[in-house]
Amino acid sequence: MKQRKTIRRIMLGAALLGTFGVSSSAHAAASQNGTTSLTVTMPEFIVLSYYGNLGLTLTANNSTSASDAAYNIAWADTGTGDAVTTISGAGGGADSQAITLQNAWAIRGLAPTGKATVAIESVSSSLSRTSGVGGAAVTSTIAMSGLNVGYGGATSTSINAPLNGLSSGSATKGDVTMTLNFANTKLSGQHTGGSFKITATTI
Repeated sequence: MKQRKTIRRIMLGAALLGTFGVSSSAHAAASQNGTTSLTVTMPEFIVLSYYGNLGLTLTANNSTSASDAAYNIAWADTGTGDAVTTISGAGGGADSQAITLQNAWAIRGLAPTGKATVAIESVSSSLSRTSGVGGAAVTSTIAMSGLNVGYGGATSTSINAPLNGLSSGSATKGDVTMTLNFANTKLSGQHTGGSFKITATTI
């Protein structure tokens, strides 16, 4: 009888150990991992920066000599101020002058080739001013011709240039060149009405 009680206690103890005991295999962590490949499709787009209004102020020195006085030209805009204009030629009494508007446009964006075509065309090629002071009206005109865009040494009515991505700080800047003809310019003061259009297209 005593022996049976001892056997029961041993069996009960073993059962309790089986119930509350912790085996090493019972807490083995399960783990899986996977790798995701990410694809990002960027849009094709372009940003064109340009001056909506430009004012060129020509100054000339008075002269009593037979030689021509030189024109100087100043940039008068309310934009970023980084545009610089130069005028070439003898100046003074010359009928026409070649002008370069430096940093007149800028492009940035994304394209399949990373490039864009920049083109220029004339919208209105004549600037004019009329005065009726002191008698019959006098009309004065300045003709604008030979419009080209320039970048990296290339100058034409249409050129290719890099877009350089999203940042405005890395935008590609380019020039505009033209010829102004003063053969029918009879008045001082502002001559208005000339305009040109710049078009940038991704390629």
